[in-house]
Amino acid sequence: MNRNWSLWLGTLGCFIFLIIIFLGPNFPGVDAQLKQNFYWKDLFNIPIFSPDADFPFGSDRKGVDMYSALIMGTRYTLLTVLSISIIAFSLALVLGAGAAHNRGIHWLLKAWNGVFSRIPLLFFVIFFATIPFFIFSPHRFYYLVGAIIVIETGKLAEFVRKSILIIQTTDYFQSGVVMGTGFGGLFKWYYWPNCFSQWLSHFFSHVGSILFLLGQLGIFNIFLAQAMIPIGGVPGGLATYEFQNTLPNWATYLSNFYFDIDPAPWIPLSAAAFITAAMLSFHALSDGIRRHYVNQLPKGQPKLNAFIEKQAQKWRKPA
Repeated sequence: MNRNWSLWLGTLGCFIFLIIIFLGPNFPGVDAQLKQNFYWKDLFNIPIFSPDADFPFGSDRKGVDMYSALIMGTRYTLLTVLSISIIAFSLALVLGAGAAHNRGIHWLLKAWNGVFSRIPLLFFVIFFATIPFFIFSPHRFYYLVGAIIVIETGKLAEFVRKSILIIQTTDYFQSGVVMGTGFGGLFKWYYWPNCFSQWLSHFFSHVGSILFLLGQLGIFNIFLAQAMIPIGGVPGGLATYEFQNTLPNWATYLSNFYFDIDPAPWIPLSAAAFITAAMLSFHALSDGIRRHYVNQLPKGQPKLNAFIEKQAQKWRKPA
């Protein structure tokens, strides 16, 4: 018996991050306040602090414990990417299913992807995020998240449409159409039972992709939420300002990668390790679900029809 190691590893990794989200602030040694430490062991030390028994992952340039920052940042980072994927996929289910039945919606979807698929998502978000209106807007987070959702919804909807078209080629589906089953019934009894595994697999893969996008934006010093913070200046004169991330997420510690990699490599590398571990967990879970689904698929159109009917019966309520 072949074990689905991807499914096991992905489930384990996601479960660990789920524990961190809900119980992370209560972990031993975690400073939930993320206070800055400028004095240590009765001596005046200027951050950055190297990793030691007190700071397992060292500190950042402000003296914040990296271990605490990464644990606390898990909730904000993963809840952000999960929210984006959930909203985008929910809209894609409606748009993709509609496009599979209505020619007008199909052309709308084609135009949608024709506009947004010509530019890579990373470049589009960078361009969108550097427009002055969105740089200084107090609602920047919602604008950028909305832009990502709009772009990704079209791509996900096309995936949903193609998966539905496969079901529409089966004799079992055609019998439902002949019987006069409406759109709601077709979705409930035919599309959902047979496409659920594919959609679920693609959903977790999409979460990993959005997480990778946030990491890339961090390297370019682009954040979903930011504020202009004074960092110095002469009393009575002009102050110096810089834009800083206002949400404690992992991508924050990739923004100074070039300057930190030599004096304090633990800052970007620990953040990159958390991002990589979460990405691998989501992609492993996605691959595991896909493998489980593929192993159940029979070969041949007659067997496929029988398989689809069997899957649909599982979701039907007993009469």
